[in-house]
Amino acid sequence: IQGYIGFIAKGEFKSALSLIKEKLPLPAVVGRVCPRFCEPVCRRALIDEPIAINNLKRFVADYGLKHGEILPPVKPLNGKRVAIIGAGPCGLSCAYFLRLEGFKVTIFDREPEPGGLLRYGIPTYKLPREVLSKEIENIFKLGEIEFQGGKEWGRDFNLKELFSQGFDAIFIATGVRKEKFWGAKGEKLALSGIEFLYKFNKGELDTKPFQNKKVVILGCSY
Repeated sequence: IQGYIGFIAKGEFKSALSLIKEKLPLPAVVGRVCPRFCEPVCRRALIDEPIAINNLKRFVADYGLKHGEILPPVKPLNGKRVAIIGAGPCGLSCAYFLRLEGFKVTIFDREPEPGGLLRYGIPTYKLPREVLSKEIENIFKLGEIEFQGGKEWGRDFNLKELFSQGFDAIFIATGVRKEKFWGAKGEKLALSGIEFLYKFNKGELDTKPFQNKKVVILGCSY
């Protein structure tokens, strides 16, 4: 953090972004959705106010999307192939770091486009799809990363089949998507927040049941 803030202070924005991407391949996304739990306890607050490290990260990430960035060094192909199940932030990050180390990667996901919860579970006003798509595109620009959408584990393939196809390792990144219910009677008959967002963002939400009716929303995190 000290390093990329130092680069920003000098106006070396691409160097700052390059340093951030040594640990984080999706800084423009994180810069928009991170709850910033660390900032309120920043020791700088003992003097004046916390350092806005998240906004600084977002600034240089957006600068990189607009003006380009310093490409990270990629090691030569090592002859190893890795299958990743799940194209959410975990699977994409895994593909990024494996590719830097010289692995050839194939990502499988049941959805037609990569992104997982980032694409289908977060509203567009909070995370614009063009920003998400550009950051994902930068990962695939590293080369030798293949995406196979519409492929569901257990329906279209299994682990044994992946190994038989010549993959040396499999990384399972299916996510932990699970709603937390309140315990109220009959609540599971309601439409959960994540289910609503997934259906809405995929254009599959049937709004007819809501028409001419009163709707109660419990919670307002988004």
